[in-house]
Amino acid sequence: MNARKIGAPACLLMIALGASACADQGQPDAPTPSTSATSAAPAPTRSEIQVAKHYLTADELRADIEAKTNINCGSWKPVANPIGARERAACTEGIVLSIYRSRSDAKDSAASVGEMIAGTLEQKSIHVIGDTWGVNCGDNEACGRDVAEALKGEVLVFTPE
Repeated sequence: MNARKIGAPACLLMIALGASACADQGQPDAPTPSTSATSAAPAPTRSEIQVAKHYLTADELRADIEAKTNINCGSWKPVANPIGARERAACTEGIVLSIYRSRSDAKDSAASVGEMIAGTLEQKSIHVIGDTWGVNCGDNEACGRDVAEALKGEVLVFTPE
């Protein structure tokens, strides 16, 4: 059999996933778990691990927000020619939903808008981002908390200096 060596990062990933093909990598062996009278809960399976969902449209993002939170977008309006986003829509609650090409685009846009609002309007600006989506909650802390929890997003808060 022709053995194939894998690097340490791949080895760590495989260990986390339960694989045992990481022998002889010049790394110390991982400690062997001990057994005791009380056992820890089993590791979550891949289907149990919750990650941020990938949304293709602002309408899909809006529908999930409304289904999983107490936020109601009401009569929301698409934004024509959204700068930096593939698609953007504004809710009547002052919440703005955006779909981006990448997570870095979502993070860059949130930083740009958040810093501008905090600096110019001198108010807090709360954004929640996922893999290719972003929600600008304005200064609504409950929106930021609820969207982040429901959609497994990352919260970015910008405050006036």
